[in-house]
Amino acid sequence: LARVASTDMRRGIGIFGSLVAIGAALTLVWVRSRGPHPIDRSDSDGERVSDTADARPPSELAVGPAHRPTNEAPVPEVRRADRASRIVGRILDMEGRPVAGAVVRLVHAGPTDPSATTDEDGNFTLDAPAGSATTVVVTRNGFADAQVAIASLAGGARVAFANAWVIEGTVRERGTDTPIVAIPVMAKPSSSPESNHPSIGVWRENGTFTVTLPGPGSYVLDVGAKYLSGIPTTTDAFMPTRIEAVAAGTTTLRVTLERGRGIEGEIVDDAGQRVARLLSIDAVGRTPAGDPDYTTRKIVHSTDGTLNVPGLRPGRYDLWIQPDGQADEVGGAQVSSTVVRDIAAGTQGLVVRLVRGFILIGRLQDEAGAAVTGKGYVYAYPAGEMAKSHPAYGQVIGDGTFRVGPLDDGLRYDLLATGFAGHQEGKSLGVAPRDAGGAVIVLPLGHRISGRVETEDGKRVPAGVPIGVIAEGSDLSKVGARNFAYTTSEGTFVVDGLLDLPFTVEAGGGVSGYLGVIVRGVKAGSTEVVLKVSTGAELSGTLVDEKGEPVATTSLMADDGARVAAMRPYAQVGADGRFRFRGLKPGPVRLLARIGGETLPAGEVVAPSEQVMAKLSRE
Repeated sequence: LARVASTDMRRGIGIFGSLVAIGAALTLVWVRSRGPHPIDRSDSDGERVSDTADARPPSELAVGPAHRPTNEAPVPEVRRADRASRIVGRILDMEGRPVAGAVVRLVHAGPTDPSATTDEDGNFTLDAPAGSATTVVVTRNGFADAQVAIASLAGGARVAFANAWVIEGTVRERGTDTPIVAIPVMAKPSSSPESNHPSIGVWRENGTFTVTLPGPGSYVLDVGAKYLSGIPTTTDAFMPTRIEAVAAGTTTLRVTLERGRGIEGEIVDDAGQRVARLLSIDAVGRTPAGDPDYTTRKIVHSTDGTLNVPGLRPGRYDLWIQPDGQADEVGGAQVSSTVVRDIAAGTQGLVVRLVRGFILIGRLQDEAGAAVTGKGYVYAYPAGEMAKSHPAYGQVIGDGTFRVGPLDDGLRYDLLATGFAGHQEGKSLGVAPRDAGGAVIVLPLGHRISGRVETEDGKRVPAGVPIGVIAEGSDLSKVGARNFAYTTSEGTFVVDGLLDLPFTVEAGGGVSGYLGVIVRGVKAGSTEVVLKVSTGAELSGTLVDEKGEPVATTSLMADDGARVAAMRPYAQVGADGRFRFRGLKPGPVRLLARIGGETLPAGEVVAPSEQVMAKLSRE
């Protein structure tokens, strides 16, 4: 993948790698999950270079038994442990009856919002970072979410649950009309289809699903595991689909899915024995030019050496295979990661051989030699391929040390450390896994800008809206002169690792659907910066080559002349050539496509427009 002059791809892959590590630690089945903000990054020209867009399906909402009178159980006191933050409380409806099966979530408490489910008497216990929040959100099946102050839980909070809007329907196999049950169904507002907080479908025994929505309006439904999965299940054999413009209140929706093709075989070690350990298999589609096509992607896992990637669209794929780096294997490891390129969907009997690996240990420090502690991300790329291929993901211990691997002992690696609060990113190049004393990565100190993003009417935006900052009067190739961040679920943001300079700041672009207002002269260290965004215009159509045939590409960019610091709007275009942009400035728009390492013009159109024909030109 191309990299111009920014850190965005690394950050995109960084979020992705971190979530892999979290999933492995929690489930022992590596699930690369979507963070509070699936991150798509663009390069300094707004070009998309990585897609870790979503997809860990959140847990289904529990449905409890019927309400009981309030006098059946005493109301517990809300209390916090001196050091641990433990919230104990009870949820009641407006008539004072306990609410069973409600999900109580502590909002904006950190990278993951802790949650708990109420028991049959409405009681719950919630552990959370000390002093992290003052509000919980209560989710009850069939009702709209409700916000409750933690202080009100002491006497049993009476919550006014409003009836919720729903979408109901069935999912069936195309051709046979056979019902498909228990497949993931997620709904997002049409105004923010890339939001990281979808409404999740709940399946009934009769084979129908219900999605409880936050309010009326139009929604997009993603049916099927779009990107991520664990050990393959029967539902993974189907190709996922997106249904546009489904109105809240629809109760007879009928979705049909088609079976995909699989890649099957086995993964063996040097002795030819199946690798009986946790492996992550990331199948990334290839465009005709050989670029990665993240619109056709599937991630599965194996624990017995079986290679089975189901539900793929026709085409060719690169398989990135990575074992988990276990703590007791510091030094020598059983096998290392590898990539098998250009494999056709439908391939059977593929044998992938993994060589012995090595887990590299190292230190993180600032320019004065002090340890850099806390959370962040460390990645190892084959030397010379930083930001061009999948990295091996490091484990950040939090005490100033890290380990990364297993790595191929016959190669050298470029190490990247990024995402550490108050520090710029650091690199260590050409490191051999067996280098004496391990590796040292130096991260210079940096500054931050923080604030929130609002719509024109003062409403907070959803998670995942990109924010760009550009230093004023400085060489933008310097580390810390340009950076990107994304909003949290509360609409807030923090851009870290910046030089001590004034910055131009802007929100919007990417796939957010927002057009932002530029704010200039923001000093590094500023807090409470408020950025305004508007919805912007839409543009849709088909990308074709000079012969009129549809073209797939990793990145189709829209230059509407409105972006200074924010990302250009972009889209990944699949094999059918279709694309859709949102959040554009009305007027002329120049389209640029990334094809085989080149950026090619695709004509100029006018937004808003539908069904435009964008033709590539090599002149």
